[in-house]
This record gives sequence, structure tokens and C-alpha cells, in this order.
Amino acid sequence: MIKRVIGLLAAAAVVAVVVLTVLHRDRYRSMVEPAPSAEQQLPAQPEAPEPAPAQADSTLLSGPEAEAQTEE
Repeated sequence: MIKRVIGLLAAAAVVAVVVLTVLHRDRYRSMVEPAPSAEQQLPAQPEAPEPAPAQADSTLLSGPEAEAQTEE
């Protein structure tokens, strides 16, 4: 009888943990403080993309494309 009560209490505790986890899934906050080096780092800034060349360079072409460029 005692084993059955302990088993029911353990099962209820597991169900409670699962329910609380589902209810608070969008509000996660770590209890561990971030490392000091992580606080000092600035957020990464995306680099500006390089502009595309206006015309293809004939030195980069090979084969029929290069011959057509040199004839023009």
C-alpha cells in the first residue's frame, strides 16, 4: 500500500512538472548569471554588402565569353 501511495505521489509530481513547463514555455529566464566577458561584448553589427560590379571584367572570363568581350 505504501509503495502505491509513493508511486502515485511521484506520478503526480511528474505530471505537475510537465504542466508547469508547458505553461511557462515562453517565459524562460536563466538563473545562472552570464559570464563577465559576455556582458562586455557588443552585439554583432551586420556588415554592409559590397556593391555588385557594373560590368563583368574580361580578365575573369574564359572561353567564348572572353573572346566576345575582347572583340567589342
